[in-house]
Amino acid sequence: MAIGKPESKIPPEDRFITIRDKIPLDKIDYKGGLLFRRWLNEREVYNISDQEFNDITKVFLAIEEDAKKENILSVGISFSYADIPLPKTYDIIFDTKHPNKFWEQKIIVRGAYDHQYFFNELWSGFSTTHCLIQVVGEIPNIFNELPNGEYSLDFGIGLCTKEDWPYVKTLQEYTNGLREKHGKDWWKYYEEYRNQKNKNSTIQ
Repeated sequence: MAIGKPESKIPPEDRFITIRDKIPLDKIDYKGGLLFRRWLNEREVYNISDQEFNDITKVFLAIEEDAKKENILSVGISFSYADIPLPKTYDIIFDTKHPNKFWEQKIIVRGAYDHQYFFNELWSGFSTTHCLIQVVGEIPNIFNELPNGEYSLDFGIGLCTKEDWPYVKTLQEYTNGLREKHGKDWWKYYEEYRNQKNKNSTIQ
């Protein structure tokens, strides 16, 4: 169920998602078991019927099979800018710290998941969400730079549409310039910029 805003209500420069890391499906949880299969290991904690549990099991086993394909990646994203029905196709891939480094290539966010459920929607404001993405064609080398299961704010891969890309790129260049000029206080100047821009915005 949607709880935030549709994409149409979001300014074009904000319509992008950022991939922060790879989430290996064989990651070990704090109890020494497979994190991805915790719903199996802790069956008794889920207050659901046997039928619901069996349905969830089928979905997760299908995810595991999908993730074995070379062009399917299990990743973590840092924030959802809107309520986004999935699957969602983007056609620009870019380095968030160096937006001049980008690729015009289709990438599909297939679905989102946690350790109990699989979702067909990203909800506005949700962060550190695990997603399955499908890269159409050869996977760009930038994906090799993603940390493996270790969330980082120092590097990110952005996804957006060609239509929004000019606006997204301009904002990324502006914010990166603020970081270089003001260091850790860059966000203060960014807030001033966004507050003024919101006053002039026609999107309600």
